[in-house]
Amino acid sequence: MQSVKFKKAPLIEVVFGINIEMPELSLVHFGLYWETIKEKFPTFVENFGELTLTENISYTADFPVVWFLSSEENKLIRL
Repeated sequence: MQSVKFKKAPLIEVVFGINIEMPELSLVHFGLYWETIKEKFPTFVENFGELTLTENISYTADFPVVWFLSSEENKLIRL
């Protein structure tokens, strides 16, 4: 895979979201996924509580939100 470098990046953040019917997952699946990325994303943070999207919208998760952080803490994968 070829890497493209910019002197002044035209974009600093990429967000991609998809809504699907929740398959039967457990925390084991998060761990199995982390095994494949933990060299580049060695830190993870779990959130089992309420997520506030805006002042008027909050979402209570039935399943955890997990953040995987890169070593430099400049990249994030959120599941």
